[in-house]
Amino acid sequence: MDKDAGIDYSLSAFEKQVASRMMISLNDFSEQPVTELSVSLSELIQDIPLAGVILFASNFESIEQTIQLTHAIQGSRAKDTLPLLIATDQEGGRVVRLPRHWSHALSGNMAIAATYPDHGIDYAHKTGTVLANELKALGINVNFAPIIDVNANPDNPVINTRSFGAQPEVVAELGIAMIDAIQAQGVAAAAKHFPGHGDTDVDSHVGLPQVNRSWSDLLTTDLRPFTEAIAKASPAMVMAAHIQYPKIDPTTYIGKNDSPITTPATMSRKILHDVLRLEFNYQGVVVTDALDMAGVSDYFDPVDVVVETFRAGADIALMPFKNHSGQCGQALKEFIKTVSQRLLATGYTEDEMQQSITRLSAVKTHFALPQLTYDEALEQAKQTFARSDYDEWQSQLAHAAISVIDQAHTLPLTSATNIEIIADERMQADYLQQAITQASNERLKPLNIQSRVWSDLIVADKQPPLETTRLILIDDGYQSRVLEGRATSNRMSNALKRATLSRLLDNKAAGITNVLIALQSPYDVADFIKQSDATIFCYHAVLTKNPETGQVSSPAYDALANILTGIETASGRLPVSLKRSD
Repeated sequence: MDKDAGIDYSLSAFEKQVASRMMISLNDFSEQPVTELSVSLSELIQDIPLAGVILFASNFESIEQTIQLTHAIQGSRAKDTLPLLIATDQEGGRVVRLPRHWSHALSGNMAIAATYPDHGIDYAHKTGTVLANELKALGINVNFAPIIDVNANPDNPVINTRSFGAQPEVVAELGIAMIDAIQAQGVAAAAKHFPGHGDTDVDSHVGLPQVNRSWSDLLTTDLRPFTEAIAKASPAMVMAAHIQYPKIDPTTYIGKNDSPITTPATMSRKILHDVLRLEFNYQGVVVTDALDMAGVSDYFDPVDVVVETFRAGADIALMPFKNHSGQCGQALKEFIKTVSQRLLATGYTEDEMQQSITRLSAVKTHFALPQLTYDEALEQAKQTFARSDYDEWQSQLAHAAISVIDQAHTLPLTSATNIEIIADERMQADYLQQAITQASNERLKPLNIQSRVWSDLIVADKQPPLETTRLILIDDGYQSRVLEGRATSNRMSNALKRATLSRLLDNKAAGITNVLIALQSPYDVADFIKQSDATIFCYHAVLTKNPETGQVSSPAYDALANILTGIETASGRLPVSLKRSD
């Protein structure tokens, strides 16, 4: 029995206005990930005039199921109302929500930036086009992308390769191109994370970061991509960050346990209204980053957070409410009522409320997707996801991005006979071995390829045969697995891996050639480049396994094999500095 069905969702006029500025996750109203709309969720969407919903990886199983879900969501809204905003985070690279085996998850922002010297904005535009067209085909009209943070901190745990790099002018140019491409396809883009998440060493998913740059430094670095994007691309949305910027707003707010806390940007009127609205003249919708993230939820009462984000100037409170027990719909209704009461008590004006509602209505109207039947939408989606040019772009970007530092003139491996591959997982080693074998053909001498996983090295660090080229794959991808919802705990710790790597490089036997391969972040190998003979940067090399066929594929691994064997020459260039300030 659907215990949450049949609830009386009657709200006052003001409470409906407050609700219309909230975007929820369907998963927050169910004990299991939502892949189809229940009666209670349908009633909730029909009776509470929400801004929209955000979907995550667990909401996507297949093209058919996704279209049924988005059709049901839009079909549940009250009659004669504007379409709901249905959003997801489809950035490309390490943060994607659509399953990789049936979508085109291009290599991501830092890979795009590596192609910039030779290709300019070409791949930013192509990537934005692919991401938006695939989302639109599924009935999704908001993409929380692109990230236009300037990744100035090598120790940044959450932005990293999600950024276009460390040069503000390049980040701005590529960000503008991607915003233009996304919105040209009829999907709203959201530039994030204002005023900038690139100079942090704390992940706002798990803590509250602080950026201590001066106002003048912020204007020339973190803020530059935002000011230029607002002026030249008019992003439909800007997402605010859960980050403290004491040089912009030093005020404090009394959080949990009655302790004063420097006000984060999400709750700062100085930042969202005075800077973003007045100084930068931003006219679009301001959306908060998810309000269930520890950057705010660990420090502030959830009702206070929503009230303060609205008072600061945010138009949408993203994921403001979570309750998996009891009647979740009833709890949401009470939450909306409490927020409304407190908001009124602060003197919040009807004029500000109407300005936000007007901005939201404009975005909903402009980015309303064509009303298709399920069969029409399914046919269109199948054609979109089967496009061969998207396959080509995905492969071309992976090849064009790969960058090389070849200190010992090691590459290509045309004279190699013995190759040893060291990887995190057996599938990585096996796939690269297969790709090298297929790519080499007659270009190399007959190859003797052996492989090991990192955990084997702890048990016995035996040396390979003399005259061996050792390919050391570095995949410090734990954070990306967290963001994709597939973190595992049975992998070798990064500290242990680094100690083992240092030993391999320092004590290599005569005739052993070491090639470091950073599969994801270039920062992962920064401390070891001088010790290696050659270093290869892939930015986002992942393997995709089709759960139905068992087939494994990877454009980036294929490109890597071609470069190792000399079929292609690496043309990408590092878009970040690997030197740490300390």
